Amino acid sequence: MKPNGWGLYGTLALLFASSGCFVSKSQLTTVETQNRVLNEQLRAQTVEIENLKAHSRQTEDQLIHAEQDLASGRTAGEGSRSTLESGRRNDRPPSAIY
Repeated sequence: MKPNGWGLYGTLALLFASSGCFVSKSQLTTVETQNRVLNEQLRAQTVEIENLKAHSRQTEDQLIHAEQDLASGRTAGEGSRSTLESGRRNDRPPSAIY
């Protein structure tokens, strides 16, 4: 004779599954509030991470351009240096150049 569908193991499984399913309203409210706070923190941190990534890419691009300028000899001070040297060749004081 076969036992019916649930039997002893089915009954134990049902009791085990239902034993932790009920919480008080205050516990549920507390956990829901914590969940909302954590979700807000997650969203804020995700936005911050995206902003930091964008800033990092921008800084890296600036660094690449600066390295390329240095490699090709085009620096911001290059023009000033040549102007200063030409002023010295003409025996003018550097302050007169500006």
